[in-house]
Amino acid sequence: MTYTYSFRPVRPEEGDQIAFIEQVCFSPATALSPETMKARAAELPDMFLAAIAHPEVPSGMPAGAGSLPAMRRDNGSVQQPDGRQNACTDGKSASASGVKAASPDDAHDQIAGYITMMMTDEEHFRDAFFEDPSLHQPNGANVMLLGLEVLPSFRHQGLAAELLNRTIRQAEKEGRRKLVLTCRDDKIAMYEKFGFQLCGISKSTLGGVTWYEMEHRLQK
Repeated sequence: MTYTYSFRPVRPEEGDQIAFIEQVCFSPATALSPETMKARAAELPDMFLAAIAHPEVPSGMPAGAGSLPAMRRDNGSVQQPDGRQNACTDGKSASASGVKAASPDDAHDQIAGYITMMMTDEEHFRDAFFEDPSLHQPNGANVMLLGLEVLPSFRHQGLAAELLNRTIRQAEKEGRRKLVLTCRDDKIAMYEKFGFQLCGISKSTLGGVTWYEMEHRLQK
């Protein structure tokens, strides 16, 4: 099966999909609870950018044939204990993402992955951003990236790179000052390819592991 993709904010009623992807993409120690993810999707749907997978219909096949249900769950050994920014496993840059575009809003929308964020005037990342949607400041100068997640069956197609770069471009368009994320040490070099610079060890203690804070400055 091959897919094209469209990109949009999530809808409040898609909280179950969002929560499921969180559990698939992160280890039990670092995954946020389904209740937390559903609450964030309900309260801040515009703070998610989702990649929607649309099955391509082979030539000669009637429209609608072979379409997938909204939730195609690939169960199995898929936990990925790599950290909060976990899905850019292919290391592709924006210019090489190669994602096929599609028209949005098909009848059966399956979320293949998403990036979620929060705006704030605070300069550094803290774990409270994960749990407390009220910390979101719509006009905040800085973008805190809370998670970048792609289901295993949709990886290695440039989706994570596309999601990240669309978010960077939108932050530039909105006049934000910088984007901030936390990651494990083995992801630092990858995020440097996207213009992020290492700030040092983060104050985050999520999962009892060591996180590194990185930032992408958009304005001097």
